[in-house]
Amino acid sequence: YLGLLLVVVMDHALRLFLPDRFGLQYAPPSLALLTALYIGFRVKRTGQLGYAVVLGVLVDALSSHAVGHFAFLFGLAAYVASRIRRYLPPDASVAYVVAVFFCSVVTACFALLIAIVTGNGHVGAGFARSVVQALATAALAPVFYPVLDRSRLFRKALGGRDYQFA
Repeated sequence: YLGLLLVVVMDHALRLFLPDRFGLQYAPPSLALLTALYIGFRVKRTGQLGYAVVLGVLVDALSSHAVGHFAFLFGLAAYVASRIRRYLPPDASVAYVVAVFFCSVVTACFALLIAIVTGNGHVGAGFARSVVQALATAALAPVFYPVLDRSRLFRKALGGRDYQFA
């Protein structure tokens, strides 16, 4: 769980640093969502998708959203990624960029549905921001996934290196 906590801290630091420093007031990439998708792409057993839920709980603990919001979204994202994985070759990084974008948009749609049902969001601006964030997150995947592949914490938790990203 130390690796998950490290990702959450890095994700929050990125969100605090980017908008103030570079004027990117729209949507920085989500390292936490990228990690949840990584878990979904890498799992060998469905029970290991729980790591994505734990990641979501850690994000919930540091965010202003209701408890369980990110736990549900990251669990859903990891599940969708685990279903898509069977159609992707392990060494095609472009395919993973497209898959990360698709999964990010699916997750954003569910987040906006939750916002509509609970009355906590504006759909137009929220969806545009989510698409930009999905693009930024997908663009970061070819850089971030090899780093996670080399991490002993994630490799041990997810059961070895037999499924790598190019």
